[in-house]
Amino acid sequence: MTMVVSWRKGRSLPPTLVDLLLAVGLATVVTLAALASDEPGADPHPLAAWALGGSLGGLVMLRRRWPVGILVVSIVILFGYHGANFPAIGQGWPLAVALYTCATAGRLRAAALLASGSLVVGSVAWLLLDDGSPLSVVSLSVRELVVMGLVLAFGDAIRSRRGWAAEAQERVRRVERDRAREATRRIVEERVRIARELHDVTAHTLAVVGVQLNVAADTLADSPEQARSALRAAQQANREAVAELKAAVEVLRQERHETPPRAPAPSLAEVDRLLEAAREAGLKVDYRCRGELRELSAPVGLAGYRIIQESVTNVLRHADATAIEVEIGYEPDGLSVRVADDGRGAAAPQVSGHGLIGMRERVRSLGGTFSAGSTPAGGFAVSAWIPADRRATAGVA
Repeated sequence: MTMVVSWRKGRSLPPTLVDLLLAVGLATVVTLAALASDEPGADPHPLAAWALGGSLGGLVMLRRRWPVGILVVSIVILFGYHGANFPAIGQGWPLAVALYTCATAGRLRAAALLASGSLVVGSVAWLLLDDGSPLSVVSLSVRELVVMGLVLAFGDAIRSRRGWAAEAQERVRRVERDRAREATRRIVEERVRIARELHDVTAHTLAVVGVQLNVAADTLADSPEQARSALRAAQQANREAVAELKAAVEVLRQERHETPPRAPAPSLAEVDRLLEAAREAGLKVDYRCRGELRELSAPVGLAGYRIIQESVTNVLRHADATAIEVEIGYEPDGLSVRVADDGRGAAAPQVSGHGLIGMRERVRSLGGTFSAGSTPAGGFAVSAWIPADRRATAGVA
């Protein structure tokens, strides 16, 4: 575990500089303590004091890579120093840095065993070799044990605190990642919705405008008034499409944190105008509405409108039909929509077409059912049922 020394409001010293400062401090303190020790019967020697301080301080520079190994070597050096009958300086505080490093590195058990073992061996050696009194040996050993225990406890507390801080930071990072994923998901959903809207608008408009332009071209010489009417219908469809496309493009141009303004979404109240454009394009339209008319939620109303719009577009572009039947059913638990034509049937667009995929996805996202295919009479029909409660179970027929 990397030791970080904070200073000046959160800045931290490099680990190498921290180790260097600790090494110099430990070497200085140990050397001075060895020079100042006046143990009776000991053989003081300045070179031994400098060697002890330099060796223990130098080992600090390697403590991060081999914490337990450095503790073992430090204990051996202290035993060698004391065994050579140099003035004793104790074991607890000269080993403090090595013990602390082991505790912060998660090697608490190994450090505790080595510390207690060194105390036992040192005490026994003192009793056997120096004829020390048992009371003084036990008293000194207890003091050394307390010092070592406090160092180990402090190091373990620091390790735990760092672990909690790292866990808290990881939780914050996870929250940020989840927020980023959610924002990305919402952006993708919004772009898919816009792409679906653009497809519905452009496909329907191009179909209607194309049919009206063909009518105008065919009747320009014989019936100028009819040609002008067809051109006016094409212009009206073009203006409506431009307005919807402009609203969609405005959403794409918004900055990330702005709330995009949206034009009112089409609803079933505008189906009459949609079907009127189909009539002007030459289709015979049979429009029926079942049930009691009522206000629907915006997503349900928009989905019903888009299904009818896409179905009429497909009829104009692909079906070679002369008539179309549109039925809307306001049922107690939802909305049913059916659009059928008398065109080529199986030659109409298959269920894998982009328009039909968009209709299916709309219905499925609202928990409804959707089907599309040829009719027994030879035409093509699209049917959908959308629950009034969007929490209903989704399914696709």
